[in-house]
Amino acid sequence: MEIWLLISVIAGTAFLSSALTAYITYRLADRMYDIKVEKRIDRLPAEIGAEVEKGVKDAAESLLPEFEERVRNGFRSSLKDATRLGSDLTSSAIEASLEAGIKSVDMLFKGPRRSR
Repeated sequence: MEIWLLISVIAGTAFLSSALTAYITYRLADRMYDIKVEKRIDRLPAEIGAEVEKGVKDAAESLLPEFEERVRNGFRSSLKDATRLGSDLTSSAIEASLEAGIKSVDMLFKGPRRSR
């Protein structure tokens, strides 16, 4: 009878030791995973910001030649109209063209402004 009691105690101790080791290992692994995920989440805003900035710059670079061509054509059109209207209106036409060009450049770099 004593041998069965001894075997039961040894088996119970081994089982409890294994269960405790498995639990501690699980908790440590879970904590390490949480720390790793938290670090990744902390880095995400910077990574997303860099990607968005790169995308905006790429889009601006691809659209800039078309924008420049439109501004150039607008100036040419305004100057042609100004020469037809006479010398007294030339200065106002040039001013209007310059204002339109400045507004276009402002819109490109600052975005459209909405009235409040």
